Amino acid sequence: MNVSMISKIASEIVAGMMVLDPTRQQSRTILKALRSYYGIDIVQDPPYREYITKRVPEENANKFHYFVVFPKGEDNFVAANAWGRIGYPKVRVTPLGEFSTKQQAINVAENKMNRKVSEGYEDTPLA
Repeated sequence: MNVSMISKIASEIVAGMMVLDPTRQQSRTILKALRSYYGIDIVQDPPYREYITKRVPEENANKFHYFVVFPKGEDNFVAANAWGRIGYPKVRVTPLGEFSTKQQAINVAENKMNRKVSEGYEDTPLA
């Protein structure tokens, strides 16, 4: 274990969870996890994706949700939600369903995203 890792762990123990800035690299890791989950080899951007975060130091909140819609085959679309803690490698995937139209899949993803926004999550651009 290197010194920076030890410092990071020590600061978390003393001050609670660190609230980190989201990065473009983490979004690539999230998309890779989603593609792997669904067995999708295409590297193109999904037709729908939204990234939201809840980063509140007072609540030890350092969380993200990433909503996507992928084409699957010729006539199907899948909606999914990846989530976890910003800056940490573990990404969890929750399938939201498979649909015959892109719009149906987007509607389901947006409905779940809106529930998370009502819980204090915010749309977050990635630098």
